[in-house]
Amino acid sequence: MPDTQRSAKATPARKGTDLRLALGIGALVLSTAAAAWWFTRGPEPTASGRPLPVYLGLDTVISQLDDGQRLRFQVALRLQDPKALETVTAHAPALTMMVQDLGQHVDPEELQSPEGIEDFSRSIRSSVNNYLRRQQLEPRVTSVAFSELVRMQ
Repeated sequence: MPDTQRSAKATPARKGTDLRLALGIGALVLSTAAAAWWFTRGPEPTASGRPLPVYLGLDTVISQLDDGQRLRFQVALRLQDPKALETVTAHAPALTMMVQDLGQHVDPEELQSPEGIEDFSRSIRSSVNNYLRRQQLEPRVTSVAFSELVRMQ
């Protein structure tokens, strides 16, 4: 009989340990599921609280250069104010024509160096900002990105 008394006494202690183990496993599963949900559907991370840059892509332009060659390029204008996208988009056809005109007067030899491309980019940015200023618009272009720049024979 002493063996049955021992097993009867061990059973309640073991039930408590089993219950704690089950609760621990359940808590681990729930916390893992919550972490997985947060990483997949949680809030979008932002780069140190700053808004993401907004670009206005203009149509592809083909300009006839002074030496008879053609220059095909496409630019995207980075706007200072993300809310200004609608306002500037309304002027996209005029901006495309302005960029095409600037492309006609660029020296093809300058476009072979990174400095020449940067100068061309600066002239586009300056001209676009001057146009927006003349139109009495607040949005400003902070940079110009080339998504295509090809000199054709």
